[in-house]
Amino acid sequence: MKKLLLLPLVAILLAMFALLSPVATGTASAQVTRVQTQSSMALTNSQVRPLDTSVYIWGTNVNARYSSPLGIAQPSCHYYPSTNCSIQGHFTRQWVTAICQQQGASVTAEGITNNWWSLIYGFGTQVWVSNIYIQGGQKIAGVPDCNFTP
Repeated sequence: MKKLLLLPLVAILLAMFALLSPVATGTASAQVTRVQTQSSMALTNSQVRPLDTSVYIWGTNVNARYSSPLGIAQPSCHYYPSTNCSIQGHFTRQWVTAICQQQGASVTAEGITNNWWSLIYGFGTQVWVSNIYIQGGQKIAGVPDCNFTP
């Protein structure tokens, strides 16, 4: 009689274990495949931007200038960052993600003149920030060139 009661209990436990196991459902292998695919795409496709680079904006109230990825509202701002591009917001002493960097209009501030700008994720879009306010010098090591041309 006791054996008959144990059999359904063992069957229930085995079924629960199978449901909780990622190998049984295939989710573990799917996750590994997805990560491998994303990594190989970033490394093999030259049209896909390389892995993003974290950079530190050391200034306060640093202007984040408009960059239209589609070049619609301010087409020149996508290809040529400048102080003529509208301000989307401000950064203050924070780490941000740089996509790439591009030469644009010269900016003079803090006793420095520089014409390199970094394209940053921010304010729901991509914005330009003058490299003057980014730690690392005139051209930031590790941040790729954008190579945008009209």
